[in-house]
Amino acid sequence: MRLSQKIRGKINGRLFKECQGFWSRVPISRFEMILKEYGVRLVNEDGTPFSAIFCGEDGKAEIEIANDSGEKVSNSLFVMTWHRFSTGRYEVNAYIT
Repeated sequence: MRLSQKIRGKINGRLFKECQGFWSRVPISRFEMILKEYGVRLVNEDGTPFSAIFCGEDGKAEIEIANDSGEKVSNSLFVMTWHRFSTGRYEVNAYIT
């Protein structure tokens, strides 16, 4: 399965808006809700539903996505970076490649 450029653009627009501001934790569930609205979801490499622990002051995750029936998207990944400030708040950026 492939995501069209139009759908990627819509998802990225929503993710951009969601990334504004600072967070007390990495808001992965908010990002998953946005993806769900467009019929895709985060998955582990083996195709199972995504689960992870994000740790460290700074990080980057590249996560596979699949449609609702489990077919992986071949032309896109979900990418998320984060930085934890000394205040304990996070700056998070997320997008679909």
